[in-house]
Amino acid sequence: MCTILFFSCKIKSYKAQNERKDTFQKTRILIGFYLVNFIAIFPVPTIITIIYISECLIFIKVSWIEILAKQGFLSGQLLLAMPGMTDTRFESAVIYICTHTEEGAMGLVINKLCDNIDFPDLLNQLNIDYSDETNTSFHLDSITLHEGGPVESGRGFILHSADYVQETTLIISETIAMTATIDILTAIAGNEGPQDYLIALGFSGWGRGQLENEILRNSWLTIEADEELVFRTDLDLKLPRALAKLGVDIRMLSSQFGNA
Repeated sequence: MCTILFFSCKIKSYKAQNERKDTFQKTRILIGFYLVNFIAIFPVPTIITIIYISECLIFIKVSWIEILAKQGFLSGQLLLAMPGMTDTRFESAVIYICTHTEEGAMGLVINKLCDNIDFPDLLNQLNIDYSDETNTSFHLDSITLHEGGPVESGRGFILHSADYVQETTLIISETIAMTATIDILTAIAGNEGPQDYLIALGFSGWGRGQLENEILRNSWLTIEADEELVFRTDLDLKLPRALAKLGVDIRMLSSQFGNA
């Protein structure tokens, strides 16, 4: 049994979706700049040309990811673990990124069950009263808990639809938010919580530049999240369906697979 400690989050709103055009525009400027220099310096293909192109592409890729991080662009995105993932704790993981800044990133694994505690036990540990009526008990027993990540597994986080907002709710996108207080658990137990929700214990965290480096090492693919995939898809289908949105067949992946 774990002892759960819920904590409050300050209200934040990320407008990453509205900044995509600026990001891609900056990327195009970088590509154009290096192509012009390439043509001017190396009009005839050589070994040096190939090396130069490789270095330019690496620089553009790193710069692009840095731009994304500064804009919080990966907030509200899904990370999809690739076969090249060396950390077994994240094997086949799908992670919803709650926040991503220059200082680091925080997200929740959304496709792994927590098997050492159930929802009624969690309510009992937190001294939350709930009805013992048959229909309500069935409702509570059917609520699953997820392993949000290896960091601070004693903390609880509820990823949910944005129809439920408290003072401490973290607004991630127009449709998805996160709350980490006992109040939302009480509301869920009383069948008065958000329409969609996912309860996670623990979280996944990255320090400055760590997530960007993992993406460069082909550990993750990224894709825009949607409520159907996050809240209403069976756990074992989340990864293949997310990859299918990218046009990728999970059976065709290898540890050498690159980034999208």
